[in-house]
Amino acid sequence: MKIIHYSNVIVLCLLYEISVLMKLCSPFVKVIYFLITSIIIKYISLGFQASSALFRHEIAFVLGQLQSICSIPALHQQLSKLDENYMVRHECAETLGSIGTDECRHILETYLNDKERVVRESCEVALDISDYVNSTDFQYCNGLKLVESECC
Repeated sequence: MKIIHYSNVIVLCLLYEISVLMKLCSPFVKVIYFLITSIIIKYISLGFQASSALFRHEIAFVLGQLQSICSIPALHQQLSKLDENYMVRHECAETLGSIGTDECRHILETYLNDKERVVRESCEVALDISDYVNSTDFQYCNGLKLVESECC
């Protein structure tokens, strides 16, 4: 794998921060934001080629923080690798849940019967997260609200 120099990563992060600010502007600027984000995600996704499972797990986590539809193909590809470390696949599943599109739901439903228990259960949790992302609820797993509805 070609190593990305840390200064390049800093530049990518700065570009992303600028693109987030630009997202608040006109429709044209929103297109620029999408293009910059897709380029950044393309380079971040190269980290899935690393030999370290821990590093690949962190790549999936970072993509989850971005929550961009641009990362869906890379996440799906890693989740579909049955020989991939189960923790990497787990993080890919949770990230897809946090993105929450119909495409992500379909991908996650495909792996509900995976041979790896961690992956199966992560897909269940991710589908629940996807429901939350697409809801109007203020807080995820609001247990107090659930207790109130059963008591009162």
